[in-house]
Amino acid sequence: MFPRIDKGNIEYRLSIERAFNVEHQRNCVRFRFETVEEFHHFRYEISIDAERNGSALLFYLRGLKPRKLGMPGTGTALRLLDFFDLVGQYDIEVYKQNGEKNCCRVNVTPRRIAVINEVSGKDLFMDVSVTEEDHVS
Repeated sequence: MFPRIDKGNIEYRLSIERAFNVEHQRNCVRFRFETVEEFHHFRYEISIDAERNGSALLFYLRGLKPRKLGMPGTGTALRLLDFFDLVGQYDIEVYKQNGEKNCCRVNVTPRRIAVINEVSGKDLFMDVSVTEEDHVS
């Protein structure tokens, strides 16, 4: 077993980006949650419950589970969540199982996504970034 490497308090990265959802054949705003920690024996997925409540997007981190294929591998745990028809300002609230909460605010326009309030919370466990592509299908 490999020793755990201390990477500070940040456990998760959240990247927000425009994407094309193949299943629904439409553009979306994709929330890409990824662990900072890399795993060396199996590939994991982050279990997340998500809910849209008016201008708030709530994410509840439920832990890790093996990816469906169950193949051995290395890398970070990942989860992609797509939201449709997001336009305006949204409060993003991310909750860990122990009740800790991190929040930020984003502004979504037809041309741009921007973080307008940086991540806040009693104990910061995530960082947030925006990935802008030059084109979306």
